[in-house]
Amino acid sequence: MLKIKKSFAAALILLSVFCFAGTLNAAEADAPKKHYEIDYAAIGHNILWYIPNCLLDLIDCFSIELGAGDIAADVDITKYFSLGAGVGNSWNMGWTNKRQIGFFKDANYNADALCFSVFERNRTGLLGTYKNQYTSNFSSADIINYPRSMRFEDPYAIGVKASFLLGVKFQFHPVEFADFICELFFFDLNNDSKKQQILQVTE
Repeated sequence: MLKIKKSFAAALILLSVFCFAGTLNAAEADAPKKHYEIDYAAIGHNILWYIPNCLLDLIDCFSIELGAGDIAADVDITKYFSLGAGVGNSWNMGWTNKRQIGFFKDANYNADALCFSVFERNRTGLLGTYKNQYTSNFSSADIINYPRSMRFEDPYAIGVKASFLLGVKFQFHPVEFADFICELFFFDLNNDSKKQQILQVTE
């Protein structure tokens, strides 16, 4: 009797396995099959844009601003290690983070000591790609949750600013440098290059 029960249980298990496999096969048969095709025009496009993309990513590694109006002295080794202070309205021109170029006005004050920062900044774009933006902070730096909307600030930047009515700000952007290195090997880390998808999916 025990052997009969074991045989019956084994038969049920095998039947369940066969039914499940049949269901999977039916689902695969009904699902549309995906095919991949190579877009040769996209390959040509990416080859033509290889050198311009590399040059743009190299330029992105550095930013510079020339301004007039404020008084400031700052040293930044990312927002976790900053030292300096500044105050005043300034009118500026430059090439800065995220390929911003043109003229803008800043109304701001700041005081930084290591990872602690107090600042209020109101930026008005005057000409070019600069946007109107406002931000403030009254606590320790938090790079991980740094607002992505703050296009004019790179929390990972290493740079200096010196101004006494006339001033200059220079920064190096490590993340952009990593993007440049990746671009040399056809990988766009920051998704800011002019590229087309080579493999096209068809059904």
